[in-house]
Amino acid sequence: MGRSTTEEARATLALQQAVLRQARAARDPGRLHLRFDVAVAEAYRGGNGVELLRTRTVGRISVGRRWSADVGIASDGSLHVPFQEFVDRVPRMTGRAGSSTRCLIRRRRASCRCA
Repeated sequence: MGRSTTEEARATLALQQAVLRQARAARDPGRLHLRFDVAVAEAYRGGNGVELLRTRTVGRISVGRRWSADVGIASDGSLHVPFQEFVDRVPRMTGRAGSSTRCLIRRRRASCRCA
C-alpha cells in the first residue's frame, strides 16, 4: 500500500532539513539547489544566440558563448540548479538604478542586460 500525501510531504521536509543542516555544518551552500519555474527559462526562447536543450530530467540554457547553466528538471516541471553553479556561471545583470542580480531571476525586465 502506498504512502499518503501527508506522509510523503513529511518525508520530503525531513530530507530537505537534513540537507540544509549538512550544508550549514559544512559551511557549503553550494550543495543547496535553487528552484524556479520553467517560465523563467522559457523567457529566453527565441533570443539572439539562445539555445535551450533538454531531456526528461536535465537541461541547459546557453546564451551564445557568453554563458550557460545546466539545470535539473523535477517531476513537477520546475527547474533546479545548484547554488554554486548559479553563482559561478550565470552572469550578473545591471538594472535601472545600478542594482544588479542574476540573469535568470530578472530576465523578463527589458531594462536589464547581462554584464
